[in-house]
Amino acid sequence: AQYGGGGYGPRADMWSLGMVLLEAITDRALCDGPDLAACGASQELCDLVLGGLLVPQGKRLDAEQAAGHAFFEGVDW
Repeated sequence: AQYGGGGYGPRADMWSLGMVLLEAITDRALCDGPDLAACGASQELCDLVLGGLLVPQGKRLDAEQAAGHAFFEGVDW
């Protein structure tokens, strides 16, 4: 709630998804200085995690926006 203001809601779950993806891919936490490119992650994944999920609440993607992100192109939801 402190990062980006407001209370807990669905976008907080999207932050959590971003953290899980980040740690699963890099084996590092956000506070360790994430570097998805160094681990060979695609530009689409980097953009999803660092540009869409781990951003202030007002800029964070919701579930529908995340599902429509270029990283998930071709996924039949």
